[in-house]
Amino acid sequence: MTPPRPLVVATGLLSLVVLANLWVFSRFTVDDAFITWRYGRNLIDHGIWGYNASHFDLTQAYTNPVFAVASIIPAATGMDIVLFFKLVSLLTLAVLGVLFLRAAEDRVRMAFVLVLLLAIPAGVAHAFSGLETWVYGGTLALFFVTTQRQAWSAALACAVLLVLTRPEAWLLFALYPSILIAARVLPREAPIARGLLVGQIAALMAVAALYFGFHVWQFDRFLPNTFYIKSGAGLS
Repeated sequence: MTPPRPLVVATGLLSLVVLANLWVFSRFTVDDAFITWRYGRNLIDHGIWGYNASHFDLTQAYTNPVFAVASIIPAATGMDIVLFFKLVSLLTLAVLGVLFLRAAEDRVRMAFVLVLLLAIPAGVAHAFSGLETWVYGGTLALFFVTTQRQAWSAALACAVLLVLTRPEAWLLFALYPSILIAARVLPREAPIARGLLVGQIAALMAVAALYFGFHVWQFDRFLPNTFYIKSGAGLS
């Protein structure tokens, strides 16, 4: 019999550490997560999309619209919201694991990297914190992979998820069109088709218009209105 590769053995041993981390840190939840989760509850119970159940001084206190919208599901179904997002965490890890393994040229090495990340206690703690760390970090890595491979449909999907997950990704509203234009003007191989370039940029700009348009319509501010308070720009 052929002996297993050292990397396979290391992956197997680290998997035991991952299981221990999952058992211990799946109980961990960051208090900041409850700021985001209030929005689903207030919408279902009071019909108000705001931090407080009042139309007076509507406040956008979340930085992650994806999880804010997802919080509507447990609020509407009566499911325990902490349990719901623990299941979301497991699903996130599973989906990212599958996508990274499918994208890898060396799946054994990729499996080792993924297990190594989860063998570090902070990796699992962040996964189950109730925050968007793994969704954002994992999608950002996939964005790099898909743009490098010029898989433009997948890259656009990653870009849209990123801009709807963290404000830092709003840079992509400018950077992603720049990547597409560079692929047209300075192609590594065949240049990106003009119709595809225009369609991708138009789709991303439509997301930007809807996203920031909703900010203005609901909260009367282009940026999250908590930004103006934190930056000392005054009260409304």
